[in-house]
Amino acid sequence: MTLWTIEGELRAGDVDLALRYAAWALHAEAGRRRHGDGVLFQTPRKIDPERLLHHGIRSEEYGVVSYAIDPLHLRRRDGFALTDTGTDLVGALDEASYCIWCHNQGKDSCSKGFARESSEG
Repeated sequence: MTLWTIEGELRAGDVDLALRYAAWALHAEAGRRRHGDGVLFQTPRKIDPERLLHHGIRSEEYGVVSYAIDPLHLRRRDGFALTDTGTDLVGALDEASYCIWCHNQGKDSCSKGFARESSEG
């Protein structure tokens, strides 16, 4: 027995209420305000792989753009240890949700790499 069934019978009213709440949380201004900091009611946004360093220092020379890490944001590594502590369960579930979303759309860069958009045309 699950939350949505009683003795195997689907409780359509409860499912409809959950769907309407999810739509409100995703699309209504009040819903986004209420759930804006959480991970449950978020939709993936397009990420520009060329602009991942928000704190990077941009330079351009001979038509080549490069980014350097601002020394204030530099984290030194000792050996092969990570420079951060990782994430908690909520963060892991958020990443898994993102992977499932993108995989179902055939846009998962983890398995296919980043697709470069053509500058022609």
